[in-house]
Amino acid sequence: MKSLTLSLILTAVLAVPVPAWGLTPDQVLIVANELSPISRQIAEYYQRARRIPANHLVRIRTDPREEIERETFRREVAQPIADHLLRHRLLDQVLVIVLTKGVPLKIRGTNGPRGTQASVDSELALLYRELIRGVGSSEGPVRNPYFDPIAAAPFTRADHDIYLVTRLDGYTWDDIRGLIDRAIAPARHGKVVLDLKAAIPASGAPPGDGWLREAAWRLNNSGLEVVLDLSPRVVSGQTDVIGYASWGSNDPAITTRSPGFRWLPGAIASWFVSTSARTFTAPPAGWTIGSGYAGSSQSLVGDLIAEGVTGTVGYVYEPYLEATARPQIFLPAYRAGFTLAESFYMSLPHLSWQAVVVGDPLLAPFAPTATPAAAPPPGVLLFLQRRAVFLEGLIARTPSPEVQRALALAYAEQAEELRRLQRLDQALALAQRAVAVKGDESAALYILGVVHATRHEDDQATEAFKALLSHDSKSSYARDAERWLRR
Repeated sequence: MKSLTLSLILTAVLAVPVPAWGLTPDQVLIVANELSPISRQIAEYYQRARRIPANHLVRIRTDPREEIERETFRREVAQPIADHLLRHRLLDQVLVIVLTKGVPLKIRGTNGPRGTQASVDSELALLYRELIRGVGSSEGPVRNPYFDPIAAAPFTRADHDIYLVTRLDGYTWDDIRGLIDRAIAPARHGKVVLDLKAAIPASGAPPGDGWLREAAWRLNNSGLEVVLDLSPRVVSGQTDVIGYASWGSNDPAITTRSPGFRWLPGAIASWFVSTSARTFTAPPAGWTIGSGYAGSSQSLVGDLIAEGVTGTVGYVYEPYLEATARPQIFLPAYRAGFTLAESFYMSLPHLSWQAVVVGDPLLAPFAPTATPAAAPPPGVLLFLQRRAVFLEGLIARTPSPEVQRALALAYAEQAEELRRLQRLDQALALAQRAVAVKGDESAALYILGVVHATRHEDDQATEAFKALLSHDSKSSYARDAERWLRR
């Protein structure tokens, strides 16, 4: 029943364009590694191609190795990105983070279902949430809140407290430039090829084959030609391919590194192959699947990109089949008009795990022609509201002076954000709440005074600023309060 419901929803999406559809350049943050020339080159090329705002490019400095320690990830990747988002007040506006080749790919750790190995990309997807709640456990995966086939809907900040993270990567600069160029002018037609696995005696039908069959069923009457191959042979030599899913090197019948298709611009593809994104360093020309390279003998999604795919998803370590992207979700979603980032993330059950989504997140060849809604202005109001709710729950369970102060600051920061938006009644209520939580907090008293001053309530502003000076005469808040009182 669940699959039928999703099919009906997506059929309806195809028929009825949704207002405010899709992601915009103003919602993208690009990450470049200053210690990697190709990272800088990709970031600047993509920024020009999609007209991403200047302050939506963050430059980090870290060794451009593909595999790093978790501590290095926190200090040299996640923290600089968080600092940039906070400094430019982009936490709520940015929905997608785009990494570039030269930004580390994977985090070293333990393996297994509760292991600590993960892709950098999948960990960064939780950055917004972690800035609210703090860093969680590194063990095992975290449920992806956007993996909800019952409610196929555009990704919005109001609905989700994560980022969608994609990567512009491949073996060479030409491969990566091709990803970007093909995404700018994609085809709006084509063929979807779904290649089931060659049967293994006494093994039963693997779940992935059921997902491929369901993808074919749900793409019926979509306007795309669907090739569902049930035979033990390998599908090859197809032309005008816009979508593809198969088992890659996990199909005993597949012996080539790539399927040998002619791909249309905008084509997306996936394999049920663990470690398929373990590296984007080109293997030797004579390498074949079945022989070891970069710690595995399995297929590499870099070969799909080199052959002409515009978007794909792979895995840096072992995700297990149940955690792989579901073709019966991402292919119909893509055809329904969702972006590459939305389509793939809608199909991934877990975050803080192994997935790497490669491609321009804005790619959406089948999106409705209506102009998407403008991105919200820079700000942090939703973020601050979520942080206050989290702290309210925390202080109810485990009250402490530290949590009390954090909650007062969260209210005060909300009040200042509301003041900037000229929502002065709400701003006053939040500023008063901040002082009620912690009456000697300098920031809270200062913002209460500023809100009163903005409302032209000079007597109340004077009272708040004098209270601040009586508690704290040395801080920058006190100096600003004194200047106001002397005016």
